[in-house]
Amino acid sequence: MTGMLPGFGGGGGAGDGSPPRLSPAELAAQLKAAKERQQAERRAQQEAARQLAEQAKAVREQARVAREAERAAQARLAEANREARERAALEKQAEAERKRLEKEALKEAREAAAAQLAAEKAALQGSKAAEKLAREAAAKEAKEAREAERAAKEARRLEEQREREQRDALRRQQQHALAAARAEEVSQRAQKRKAETDAKAAKADLKRQRIRQEECEETLRQIHLVRAELESVGDRAQELLAKLISMGDCDADAVDLQWMQALVDEAVKAQERLVRLIESSTMDWRTEQHARVIDEEDDDEEEEDEEGSGEEESEDDEGVRVGKFGKLEVVADEDEDDEDGAEDFDQEEYKRAMKSLRKGRMLPSDLEGMDYEAKA
Repeated sequence: MTGMLPGFGGGGGAGDGSPPRLSPAELAAQLKAAKERQQAERRAQQEAARQLAEQAKAVREQARVAREAERAAQARLAEANREARERAALEKQAEAERKRLEKEALKEAREAAAAQLAAEKAALQGSKAAEKLAREAAAKEAKEAREAERAAKEARRLEEQREREQRDALRRQQQHALAAARAEEVSQRAQKRKAETDAKAAKADLKRQRIRQEECEETLRQIHLVRAELESVGDRAQELLAKLISMGDCDADAVDLQWMQALVDEAVKAQERLVRLIESSTMDWRTEQHARVIDEEDDDEEEEDEEGSGEEESEDDEGVRVGKFGKLEVVADEDEDDEDGAEDFDQEEYKRAMKSLRKGRMLPSDLEGMDYEAKA
């Protein structure tokens, strides 16, 4: 059961024996019809196979009934040997018939499958031929479209090239016309820039000197703080240990109290050594000046506690931004260029560094080479 697509096979073409040229729509319609016929043939073959399966099922059912009859005959063998032999003969005949029917069913099923395979193969060959013709037609149309597109691109390229040449000629004329004016303007700007750079360099140098002076004062103050801490470290350690004991040791065991007592003893010895050194020394320890520095530090800390963060910012008429914290002051001119480092100066970074130095978390040497530029 094989079908032929219209326009293929023995019909022939116009006069040279070639197949007629069909449009893609006609080829698609023929391919669709061939697929529908193929599906109808497949359904018919499936129906035939189903009927054969039903027949085989009926034969197997008959065989099952015969086997049941055989078992019943064997039960009554003592009473009816003759009937049993006859029924056995009938069962043999039925089994032979069943086998024959099964062989015929299998043979018919194989023939139907072979016929279906042949039909599918023929349909596939027909569809391949139709697809080949469709691909050839599509390839020809695509080639013609690409050639037309290349021609259009070439025309556009030539037009764009002419427009670029015209624009370049106009631009060269404008550049020649502005060259003299720009040269004069650049010369005037260079002179003005040099004068501004000299003034800003002098101003930046004054700022660096001011910051350097603040760092020196902060370093001296830190040394006084170290001296004050050493002069009171023993008393402070004894107070802390006494407070800990008065609060019930705060979960500290005997080992903790042992090393804490040893620490307090060493702190007391260190305080006593420093006091004896100052009292017995022949050099001037500037005790009064040291007391004034410590008093000023206490006053600054009280002011910072009262004012919250302790930071004030103001801006004068010349655009100079001033930040104060304690006795330290940071100045940055917002009108200066980036090359002088004023706009890049980060007041917050400088404040953090000074606070760390004041709290004893930094050494004065740590400030050397420190960069206070704002982070990008």
